[in-house]
Amino acid sequence: RSQSLAQLDSRVLGCRCSRDTMDISPPLIYGLELPARAMTAVTATDPEIPAFAVGTQSPRCDNQVHLFQYDDEEEALSARVYSHVPEIWSISATTARPGVVATCHSKGSSASGGATVWNIPEASSDDDDEAEMDENPPTPLEEVFTLDCTSRPLSFGWHPTSADTMMSLDPKKLSMWDVAGSKAADKGSAAAPEGEEFECCRWNPHHGAAFVATASGSGVRCWDTRTMEQTGAILGAHAGAQVRTLDFNPNKQYHLLTGGDDGHVKFWDLRKEDAPLLDFKVHSHWVWTARFNHYHDQLILTSSSDFQVGLSNAGSISSVLYAQLDEDDEDDEDGANAPTPDGLIAMYEEHEDSVYSVEWSSADPWLFASVSYDGRFILNHVPRETKFSILL
Repeated sequence: RSQSLAQLDSRVLGCRCSRDTMDISPPLIYGLELPARAMTAVTATDPEIPAFAVGTQSPRCDNQVHLFQYDDEEEALSARVYSHVPEIWSISATTARPGVVATCHSKGSSASGGATVWNIPEASSDDDDEAEMDENPPTPLEEVFTLDCTSRPLSFGWHPTSADTMMSLDPKKLSMWDVAGSKAADKGSAAAPEGEEFECCRWNPHHGAAFVATASGSGVRCWDTRTMEQTGAILGAHAGAQVRTLDFNPNKQYHLLTGGDDGHVKFWDLRKEDAPLLDFKVHSHWVWTARFNHYHDQLILTSSSDFQVGLSNAGSISSVLYAQLDEDDEDDEDGANAPTPDGLIAMYEEHEDSVYSVEWSSADPWLFASVSYDGRFILNHVPRETKFSILL
C-alpha cells in the first residue's frame, strides 16, 4: 500500500535561537495506527532519495513495516506498508543491499524471539492506486532466513561495509554471523560480563570494522570481532545510570558517544578512558538514541523519554578544524566569524510520547527522522542558519 502525505505545520521550541531568528523548515508528520519504537534509514532504489523504515510494536494486532520516501522537490512524504505479524523490537538496513531489512521480533507467547532478514517486495502499479489503498491488505515481506533465539534479541545488523557479515545481541550474548548464503552460520560469540546484561551495541567503522562496542549497566566494553575478546572498557561511563545508546564518530578514529538514563550525552576517546572529552546534559529523562551526522560529525541528534529530539553541536572535538581568523578579521568585534559554541542548537518538540529512535538520512546530511511510541513519525531538517554556518 502507498500513501501520499500533506505537509503539516510544526512547533520547534527550546531552541538557543528563537523561531523568529532561526529559519527552520516545517516538519512532515505521519501517524501510524500502532505503537512504534524501531526505525532505520534505508537506501532507496534511487540512492539520492531519502528513505526510512519504521517497525510497529503491538502485542495485540498484526504489525507492520512502513517504508517512507521523501520527495525534496515536492516537499512531500510517501509511505508503503508491509505486513510483519510479530511485534518489532528493532530494525536495521545496509547500504550494501538495498531493499533488504532485518528485524528483531517477538515469537508467539514465548519470552524469547527471533531475528529475521527480509526482502522488501518491489512496488507494483496497483500499489500506487490510492483508490484501492484501503481495500488491499499490506504486502507481506519476503523472509530470507530467521535466527531462532533462546532469549529476547536486542539488535541484528550488518557489518558497515559487508553484506555477508552480521552481528546480533541479546541480554547475555554478542554473536557474529556469516550470512553469505540463504542462512546464517555462527562465527563466534562473547558472553556478557558476570552479573550484567547487554543493552545495545554498535560497529566501529574504522580499522576495517573489526571492532564493536557494547553497553551493559553504566559501562561500555569494546570487542575484537576476530577473536571475540574484550579489548577495552569504560566502566562507570554514566555512573549509576544505564547506558542506552552508543555511536562511533564516522570521521574520527577512537571517538565514541554514549547516552544514558541520566539524560547526559558523553563523548569519549577510547585511548583516554578516565574522563569524557565532552559532556552534554541535553534531556530531562532517559536518552534512547544518539547519533553523529555521517558527514558533518559536529552535528549530534538525540531522542529521549522527555518527548523531545535534540540537535546539538560538538564542534570542538569534531573532525572539523576551525580556520584561524585572517589578519583582516582580527578586529572583528561582532564575532561573526567565531565558531559555533558546543551545546544545544535546537530542541524539536512535536512528539507527545517517548521518542525511542532518531536517525540521519543516508541520502541527505541535513535531513533526519524520529519516531515516538504513540506511532508518530516526523521528518525534520537542520535549521538553515546552522547549515549555512557549516558550508560557508
